[in-house]
Amino acid sequence: MNREELYGLPGDEFVGARDALARSLAKDKQRDEAAAVKKLRRPTRSAEVLNHLARSEPKAIAKLTAAGDALRKALEAGKRDGVDAARRDVSAAVDVLLEAARAEGPSEQALAEVATSLQAAAADTGSGARLREGCLEGPLDPPGFEALAGLTLQPSDRKAGEGKEKKAKGPPPPTAAERAAAQQRGRLVRRVEIARAELDRAEEAHRAAEAALAEWDDAEA
Repeated sequence: MNREELYGLPGDEFVGARDALARSLAKDKQRDEAAAVKKLRRPTRSAEVLNHLARSEPKAIAKLTAAGDALRKALEAGKRDGVDAARRDVSAAVDVLLEAARAEGPSEQALAEVATSLQAAAADTGSGARLREGCLEGPLDPPGFEALAGLTLQPSDRKAGEGKEKKAKGPPPPTAAERAAAQQRGRLVRRVEIARAELDRAEEAHRAAEAALAEWDDAEA
């Protein structure tokens, strides 16, 4: 079994298979490889669903990333018709993949993370490549809304001899899927901020406990 096969397993089989693979590599004296495998984390539920989609729906994922590429090119070229068509293609691919994802029975939270990850895969070529690889440990970072809505349509098809430049049109309004991705990103950002605040408090408590222990040891000495 290799890394790709490992991430194709159901989540409840991942840890046992990972540890068995690490032991096998260590037995063969491939210690560096064994250590790397041992560090692999079990995928979150949403990542498990995404990894399954990479294997079960490769054509739909290829359509999604191709539509994302077409959308970026249309935005850069200032072709509104191309933007609209590409956005419809992105939405259609997302719908197909979400329907397949629902069949896996994820929670609403996990399904929302899947939807956000699909938008990320359409918006960014690197994220699309990671989705196609099918070895995710967690959902993709959700840059979808910012990456797409942050682009502006550029003026195109200027007439020869025209003295004034056409004004660049603003981007079309975000789709429902993009708005959902932005909202999900906001929720994730808030969760990260809360986690960081809790970590800061825990570290402060740890430092205080260490100081108190040091004072106690000094007094005992």
